[in-house]
Amino acid sequence: MEKKRIILTILICVTLLVSGFFVYAVSNEDDVERAVTPDGTTVSFDAIEMQYTETHFHGVVVYENGNISSGQSVWEAFLSAVDNGKPSNVVLENNWTLDPSRISTEHYNEIKINYPYLFIQNLSFDGDTFTLSWVEDSNYYSYGYRYLVRFEDAFPPESVMYTSRVMYVLVNDNEVTWEQIYHGLVSSSIGHYIDHKVVYSNYIR
Repeated sequence: MEKKRIILTILICVTLLVSGFFVYAVSNEDDVERAVTPDGTTVSFDAIEMQYTETHFHGVVVYENGNISSGQSVWEAFLSAVDNGKPSNVVLENNWTLDPSRISTEHYNEIKINYPYLFIQNLSFDGDTFTLSWVEDSNYYSYGYRYLVRFEDAFPPESVMYTSRVMYVLVNDNEVTWEQIYHGLVSSSIGHYIDHKVVYSNYIR
């Protein structure tokens, strides 16, 4: 049990260090820096750690530029637990890099200093509600959703790389379609936006 706690603590430290949670190294519990939530309250390291120890931690799912690259079995184990109504937890590791061939040279030179970029999120299920949380710029964000819905988005026939994309999306309306969500993303009207979070994406060749 102690070994498991040490491993979890190391994982959380790495996660939070990458996300900018700590201002200085942790030497004991009194040295833990607190993240600030959007409403101005603070969240301690122990509160973050509870997300890993109170639910069943399956592992890490890794994405490269929005496409899953490893951890498929971890994701499937998480889905299995959810289907059976069991509390579960996974870490989503999002890696982003720049492709200079896809943007202008001027724009590339402006933003290349920000890449490669690693963004880590925690997805948990308590048996009833899904929670997606992360730490960014010392701010702690946490969003709850009622449903995790699977969508498959087909690519046009002229696409030479992929035929479709499978997604799992957090929503509060299990009857919403991906077309409705996408319309809200591209619409100029704020009222068309549908609250959602994409937590899994797999491009199919």
